[in-house]
Amino acid sequence: MTRLAPTLILAALAAAPASLHAQASADRGWKPAEIGLRAGYDNNSQGSVVGAQLHIPLLPSGLVELSPNGDITFYRGLKDYQVAIDAVFVTGARRAGFFGGVGWARRRSIFSDGETPREWKAGWDLVAGVRTAADPRATLPVGIQLEMRWVFVDDVYKPQVLTFGVNVPLWGWGGRR
Repeated sequence: MTRLAPTLILAALAAAPASLHAQASADRGWKPAEIGLRAGYDNNSQGSVVGAQLHIPLLPSGLVELSPNGDITFYRGLKDYQVAIDAVFVTGARRAGFFGGVGWARRRSIFSDGETPREWKAGWDLVAGVRTAADPRATLPVGIQLEMRWVFVDDVYKPQVLTFGVNVPLWGWGGRR
């Protein structure tokens, strides 16, 4: 019985298809950075949001990313501007999946009674969501994402933004399959 386990393991390894090696080879190298656009809704200010993001892998696998992003919120004839940079953990790495992170944010808005001028305030944000991978080997490599972002810039003003976005890789389009 004690010799049966190593024999079964060796037999399974010998019978493994060559395609497993091919799949592992295709995932070598750095995951491509991705750029994207998004649109959504800010629940607190009750306004529409448009923005852009960049996903820069910090590890070859894409498990950890740096994500600079910016948004414009439109509401009641006014516009708010926000920029942020987030450190994000992606559960599926190259294949995407759920993601979550934290970062630094700056927002330009009117933060008090409306009599004071617009100003930039710094704070932090939390982000969570799900996305599909933009496969650079596809003819038109597009990944999609659904994201929720909570921004904390002062004690009163806390945007909660839900966005839907599309991302494309910055390099590697039309690679071999």
